[in-house]
Amino acid sequence: MASAQVQRMLQALGGVVNVRSGKDLAGQTMGQPFVTDNQAWILDVHGLVIEHPSELEAQINQIPGVICNGIFASQSASILLVSNDDRVERIVF
Repeated sequence: MASAQVQRMLQALGGVVNVRSGKDLAGQTMGQPFVTDNQAWILDVHGLVIEHPSELEAQINQIPGVICNGIFASQSASILLVSNDDRVERIVF
């Protein structure tokens, strides 16, 4: 519902925004937005300069229509999963 406004605000922060496309069972792009379990769209943003991750995370979370973002500076991860073709490596911090 607020996708256009959220996109404009993320662009104003310097990001390049794309709506993530949904895919069919064969993995082909359907040309429609991917819809989450909460009926939300995912906006993929790249090109942001992140000098202060906690501040940017808070600023993005304050944009009306944003449910969450993927910076994760306030609550850092304690486990990292790294995969390649034949295995998944688990790194605990």
